[in-house]
Amino acid sequence: MGKYVEYKFMQKINRVFYLNDVTPCGFKTRKALFMCYCGKLFRASISKVKIEHTKSCGCYRFKHGFSNTRIHVIWGDMKQRCNNKNFKHYKNYGARGITYCKKWETFEGFYEDMGSFYNKNLTIDRIDNNKGYFKENCRWVTRKIQAWNRRKRKNSTSKYIGVSFCKDRINQRKKWVASIGINNKHKYLGRFKTEEEAAITYNKKAMELRGENARLNEVAL
Repeated sequence: MGKYVEYKFMQKINRVFYLNDVTPCGFKTRKALFMCYCGKLFRASISKVKIEHTKSCGCYRFKHGFSNTRIHVIWGDMKQRCNNKNFKHYKNYGARGITYCKKWETFEGFYEDMGSFYNKNLTIDRIDNNKGYFKENCRWVTRKIQAWNRRKRKNSTSKYIGVSFCKDRINQRKKWVASIGINNKHKYLGRFKTEEEAAITYNKKAMELRGENARLNEVAL
C-alpha cells in the first residue's frame, strides 16, 4: 500500500485524487502523482486521467470482474475512511484508530471473507464500533439496522446509549432518562435515580425490539 501523506489540496478526478505535478524538466506531457480510490499512489499523464483513459492505478481492471460494482465501491470507501486524512469521514474512523485487517488490503481478500453474505440491499457494519474492520467484527445489514448500531453522540450527557441527564421541571430534581428510537421517533422509557438503571431499561427494550441486532450497554452492577 502506498504511504499516505496529508496534502493541503486534493482534487478528485473521476476515481483518483490529484496530489501534485511530477513532470520532469524538458518533457511536454504533464504527469502528476495521484492517489487511487483503493489507496495506492501512482504516476500518470494528467490528460489521460481527465479523459478517463487512465481510471485507476490498475485496480480498475482487476481480473475478479467486480471493478466499479457496489461491493467494490464499499471496499474502497472502507479503505478511504481508515487511511485518507482528506476523506470527509476520516475523523470518525482513521482518526479514531479504526483500521482494517491486512487480508482486506486487497479486494480479493475482502471478498473471500464477506462476498458470500453480500446483496445489493445491505451495507457493511461493524458489530463493535470501537473495533476495526475484520471478518469477526463485520456483517452485512440493512441501513436501518446499521443506524441502530451508531456510536453514542459526542455531546451525550451519559456514557450509555439511550440515556441522558436532565432536570425535572416540577420539583427541580435531576434524573436520568432512558429513551429509544423507533421509526425515527424517540420513545420515552422513564426516569431513574441512577444512570445504570436507565441503561438496563434501555437494554431490555432494545432486546425486545431488535433481538440479536440490538446494540447493548455494558452496565457495571
